[in-house]
Formats: sequence, C-alpha cells, structure tokens
Amino acid sequence: YMTGLLEQAFAGAHCADQIDLWWQAIGAILFGLMPKHQLVLLLLGRERSGKSLLQRVLERLFPADAVAAVSPASWGHEYHVAALANKRINIVGELSADQPLPEAGFKNATGGNLLTGRHPTHRPFTFRCTASHVFASNVTPHTADRSDAFYRRWRVLRFANTVAADRVDPYLF
Repeated sequence: YMTGLLEQAFAGAHCADQIDLWWQAIGAILFGLMPKHQLVLLLLGRERSGKSLLQRVLERLFPADAVAAVSPASWGHEYHVAALANKRINIVGELSADQPLPEAGFKNATGGNLLTGRHPTHRPFTFRCTASHVFASNVTPHTADRSDAFYRRWRVLRFANTVAADRVDPYLF
C-alpha cells in the first residue's frame, strides 16, 4: 500500500529519487540521525497531495510523549522551544507562508546548539534538541537568511500530484 501511495504522490520525472529520499529520511528519523546531521525534512507541495497522511504515519511510529508539533517560527520563544526538549520527532502540519523562520532560532535548534527553554511557572532549563523535524508546506518557507548554513539543512520532498476532492477518503488513515 505504501509503495502505491508514494508513487502517486511523487509521480513524475524524479519519482524514484523522491521515494528513495523518503525511505532514507524514515531510517534517519527512526535512528535519530537527522539531528546528528543537522537535517530537516520538508514535504513541499499542493494540498491533498499526501503530505499530511505521511506525517501521520511518521507520528504513529513513536510514543505520543515523544512527538512535538512546534513550528520553527516559534523557536525564538522560550515556552515554545521548551516543548522540543526530550522529543524524538517534531511534526509541523503547515508552515506559515507569511511568518518568516527566525534564522538564529532555526540554526540553534537544528544545529545541536544549547537551547534555553522554560515551561510556564518553572525555571529556565538548558538542553540540546534531539528531535527530527518534519515540516509540511504548500510554499517554500520564508526567511531572510541566505546562508549555506540555513539551506544545507533542508531535504525537500516535492508533492506534485493532488487527489481530487471527491476521491479523498477521510477514513484512509
């Protein structure tokens, strides 16, 4: 079933390469290698193309308390970044097309640097983010950063094909 879903999502000139990248990313996420290599995965493409479904598959591979959903646009805020502590995977269903990603917060969280977070009513604490990050977006994320340190972290899967609204199965997952 998964092979058919991936072939439909990535059908086109680079289908095999996209499917290969998906399976490489799954392995890297399961073994905690994405943060070690300072990589994030972006599922980029049109609506109803399978991005959310694949994110739900990933989410189910981990216990609920190991999963976060903290947008990188919020990583500059100590309460939000604290939610990444001790998580294995951070799955964000949709990046904002309007809100830019903060360069320093993004590089610190994905670069293995120390972060300081704080839960409401608690003292600040310091940690390193060990979560793999999987983001979905219909558009390329907005940022003012033009450095290689920003762009080299991204692995992009392009979802070019949309499922017709009348063919969407709300009970598929």
